[in-house]
Amino acid sequence: MPSMASPTMPEPSDRALARMTEIGEGMGKGYPEAKAELLAGVPLQRISEPDEIAALVEFLCGPGGVSFTGQAFDPNNGAWMG
Repeated sequence: MPSMASPTMPEPSDRALARMTEIGEGMGKGYPEAKAELLAGVPLQRISEPDEIAALVEFLCGPGGVSFTGQAFDPNNGAWMG
């Protein structure tokens, strides 16, 4: 995974690409247009990948997560979901 300072971002996973394509179709737009519009409100200009979410779950279920109780984690790449 590239660092946050990296100017390039990884290509979306097949699952993310399929979902973004589905969202675009619902908006009456193609993938590139839908992605650009949806990411316009996301400060990091990216969508989380499933393995990134899995890494958080793995941490929370392991010894390092023992002190976390009743927490809400919002992996939204800086977007405020109001």
